[in-house]
Amino acid sequence: MKIGFTTVTFREKNLEELVEIAARSGAAGMEWGGDVHVAPGDLETARRAAELTRQAGLEVLSYGSYYRTDDPEGEGFLPVLESAKALGVKLIRVWAGEKAPGQAEDSYRERVAASARAIADMAKPYGITVAFEYHRNTLTQDAGSALALLEAVGRENVKCYWQPNPDITLEENRAELAKMLPYLCCVHVFHWTGANIRHPLAEGEKDWQGYLAEIAGKGQVNCVLEFCKDDDDSQFIADIGTLREWLLPKAVFLSTAGAENNLERVFSPEVRGKLRQVVNLREEPILPEALEENRAVLREARFAFSTWGMPSLTKEQIEEYLPKLETVFYGAGSVQMFARPFLEQGIGVHSAWGANAVPVAEYTLAQILLANKGFFQSVRRFKEEDRGRAARYAGTFPGNYRVKVGILGAGMIGSLVCKLLGDYHVDILLYDPFASDEKVAGLGAVRASLEEVFEQCQTISNHIANNPQTQGMLDYRLFSRMKPNAVFLNTGRGAQVVEADLVRALKEGPGRTAVLDVTEPEPPVYGHEFYALPNVLLTPHIAGSSGNEVERMGAFMAEECRRKLAGLACSYEVSLSMLETMA
Repeated sequence: MKIGFTTVTFREKNLEELVEIAARSGAAGMEWGGDVHVAPGDLETARRAAELTRQAGLEVLSYGSYYRTDDPEGEGFLPVLESAKALGVKLIRVWAGEKAPGQAEDSYRERVAASARAIADMAKPYGITVAFEYHRNTLTQDAGSALALLEAVGRENVKCYWQPNPDITLEENRAELAKMLPYLCCVHVFHWTGANIRHPLAEGEKDWQGYLAEIAGKGQVNCVLEFCKDDDDSQFIADIGTLREWLLPKAVFLSTAGAENNLERVFSPEVRGKLRQVVNLREEPILPEALEENRAVLREARFAFSTWGMPSLTKEQIEEYLPKLETVFYGAGSVQMFARPFLEQGIGVHSAWGANAVPVAEYTLAQILLANKGFFQSVRRFKEEDRGRAARYAGTFPGNYRVKVGILGAGMIGSLVCKLLGDYHVDILLYDPFASDEKVAGLGAVRASLEEVFEQCQTISNHIANNPQTQGMLDYRLFSRMKPNAVFLNTGRGAQVVEADLVRALKEGPGRTAVLDVTEPEPPVYGHEFYALPNVLLTPHIAGSSGNEVERMGAFMAEECRRKLAGLACSYEVSLSMLETMA
């Protein structure tokens, strides 16, 4: 269910003003009206409206045309259809003639039905649905007449809107809505009383909670605000807020003190705009020391979003302050520091490890390609000796054709590195005792032992999951097997390396090189031999998401949330068993 508004609410505003107020209100999208703002056939304006809408992070939900279906040939509909295509919509609102049911003879009803069939057939090749406005003084004034018309039309891409009729009671309106559910695609939302007197939407809560209960769980039915008291901007924004409060699940940002800036970086304005379309998000982050003062907000939260700086809450804190929490969406990689208490209570945890894997894999690919060309050793020799000697030495390296590359670990990052290497003519030796034969083959790799990887590969890249079982597993027994000019890359975790053993192997083979983006601890302690060895390159943990790349993690989690709410399969959910092998 998406929350939008129809631009006929503010007929005096221009396109830019309409988009600005829609974005400011937290609406998910817009129904552009054909009476003033996007006239049928004015394709330039339609394209500009569509572009402005999308630039604001909003969706064009529908085209509110004022086409009257009373021409059996559908003449005059082509400009409407062309404008809808230019807007990029899949739904066109039309009117069911211009006669109330009691005034329409059978021939007129058939005329309207024939017109609807004609325009539906025109729209179908473009995947567009046409839907009748549910309005007084048309053949969709009441459910009986509307259903008879829809059945007479007999087209799958003909649906109907619904809106309350101020002239009948709440019970009668609910009964009408219930009958229309099989054809319902959109609801026009407003709160009017008799004589068409407009009121703040919040004053109609009793009525609208009943209407919304009728459509709950009935598929994709958009709720589009139409009209507000006094045509006032602030009232419109308040009404959209009311609708969001009624319809969208509550969500919060969680952070520790000093880490709030990470939320700003990861969940950019664009990402937050996408989140506001599907959840009612409390923008200000809640810190662990402020749980009590935010008890009322936390109590209603179904979703929590965080990134680096996610609080490590206890089971007792979760039970007391977050009783309705369903899912944590973590816009970063490893969840080891906080996930277990949530998972043990049946609360889902989704991580952006897939997004974080992208820059790490890209960084690793770049280092592998450079290493196979002798880049790191040549840079050093150029400075220490001269260009000629450096060039001759570089010529002893195999390059990136028919060379063996070792990948340790076939998790998200290791697998992505293998896939990226698939564009090059290299032989991948993969170590991962947990990967199936089918997975190894699918990655274009050959299964190998640790000993085989270190003995045979020109470049070795570590992506093994970090856990007690893997700590210290890369030792002198392996490093001493490296080729005289091999390169060891580590973007995984420093704890897996016995650093003293790596130093020893590098001293014994000064042509070997270690490119270390991670160490244990980070950074190495003052005076560590890594600083002095010329064949060690240290980088400050830059392989992961940085700069603009961090926004990808927020975008992944916004999409994950959208998919979960839509009942679609999610890609990045973490389980308790996965914690045993994940980084």
